[in-house]
Amino acid sequence: MSNNIDAAVRYGAACNEFCTRLAIRNNTLLHFTAFSSGVLAFAVKGGNDASIMGVTIPYLALFLVMLSSYHERTMYKLVEYQSKLLADDETELPNWFSEEFHGTLKTTRIMRDWAQIYIILPISLGALLLIYSRWDDYTVRYRDSYLVASVISAICLIAAMLLLVRGMLHKHKTMSARQKKRHSISEKSTGNTPAGG
Repeated sequence: MSNNIDAAVRYGAACNEFCTRLAIRNNTLLHFTAFSSGVLAFAVKGGNDASIMGVTIPYLALFLVMLSSYHERTMYKLVEYQSKLLADDETELPNWFSEEFHGTLKTTRIMRDWAQIYIILPISLGALLLIYSRWDDYTVRYRDSYLVASVISAICLIAAMLLLVRGMLHKHKTMSARQKKRHSISEKSTGNTPAGG
């Protein structure tokens, strides 16, 4: 009895940690959207030299992607931990990590990555294009510094996009592997063998 209670406590603690990281991850994206929109509006309306503030958007985009990736990886480990706890449980409760529930969300879970690209790419490119369009109007003595900041900002944007695409590919590969594993376990439990086996 104590082991069952202990497993339930551990499962609940992992669930709380998962939900906390999920909320933080989504809030960072919302905060980035609000901040970058404000910075871009200021860059457009604040005059020529004010537009250089747009370089901060790709910097923050890279930070957002790195932070989201960290929470994403941790959440995957928490999911694996909870799945292990359920696998060792002898009750007949429905398993959230079964193909019936968790497995059907494969496409939906990748939609958030597309949402990040949809938000980050247009705003960041808009900020960099605004800087380019006003380059001749910048104060001459600041142009070298502006150029360095703009190049680094563009590199950050490229790095953010590469990290996002890499994460999406890794997520797709991981979910496909888990789906195959679940199918294999299901076939063994029902006593079925693949054709030609």
